[in-house]
Amino acid sequence: MRKAFKENVGFGPGEVRTLKAELRLTAPRPCVVSGGEKQKRKRDRKPGSDFFGFFLRHQWSLSTTSHCSIRARRSTTAATDQKTKMETISLPSTLPSPLQQVHLAHFSNLDPESQSAAIIRRIISASQLPTSTASGASEEKIQQADLERSKLDFAFLDPTKLCSKQHVLTAVTQAAVVCARSWDNETRAFREGEGSIGGMKSKTPHSEVIYMLNPGNNVGESLKRFGLSPKSTSLLLVKFSSPASDPQAVLQSMIDVVSATNLTTPPTTEANYPIDIDQTIRYGSYSATPSTTTPVTDWKDLNKIYKLQIPSNLLNNKEDSRWQKEYEDIVCTSVAMKLVAG
Repeated sequence: MRKAFKENVGFGPGEVRTLKAELRLTAPRPCVVSGGEKQKRKRDRKPGSDFFGFFLRHQWSLSTTSHCSIRARRSTTAATDQKTKMETISLPSTLPSPLQQVHLAHFSNLDPESQSAAIIRRIISASQLPTSTASGASEEKIQQADLERSKLDFAFLDPTKLCSKQHVLTAVTQAAVVCARSWDNETRAFREGEGSIGGMKSKTPHSEVIYMLNPGNNVGESLKRFGLSPKSTSLLLVKFSSPASDPQAVLQSMIDVVSATNLTTPPTTEANYPIDIDQTIRYGSYSATPSTTTPVTDWKDLNKIYKLQIPSNLLNNKEDSRWQKEYEDIVCTSVAMKLVAG
């Protein structure tokens, strides 16, 4: 398998291990640019300012897989809200309050025209609404526009372009690091368009998650590749929030955008039933059995996006998941490297 892996990917698992062991992602300190000017400048790198130091400073534990891929987990296990059928994960308390929690909910069996395409049209329409009275709109119109945009403030992800929950959480973590640099504590808002100085390149933390998934530097391209499309039949919604947010209210806001009948739920509602959305992202169902179910991931498209050449038949092998594991390690490393490559 190792020989075949090297032939298809271009380097062997041992070299993947070396790459990841040497990988250090620089995380520049947050900065405030006076007068709204965006200046490129070099910032001193303090000890512990690299990617791994970030996790250590924020009480994350690092575990190592058989191929030394780095996985970040909070020292206290991520909480899962059994009542809401949604996974809620706590992020470091030293991040700005709006980034200290992230919620993941999966929706399936969407009708492309009446649901997926309709949601996209609503998002586009909301983006075209006035943002200030300078455009001639009344204060009431601005408030209504802001309310509509807030109702759609999620990362809309197409699960067929994801290989696992870890794939998503790697992008979430990277987005949180970047957005923390663009947080203005006085105005309690994120400053957009600070990509040149290490801050947000897109407009919101949620669009930053989608941007982080894409190996390129084009925000529009990332939305086309990983965002909801008019042909999508499933959807993963990602939502940042403060620790004070009510998970049930967050889920209800997601349902209001999609539909309660499309919410993917576990086969039982027992309090001790462990909900792990990874199963749903991979197979489209909480009750799917890996040994008998083919992943929903579009490996052909994902190979093209990440410039890999691993045959789909190997990744869909129900009896051997090692290829999926190797694939996940490479893809997550690619996402993690974006803070350096960008």
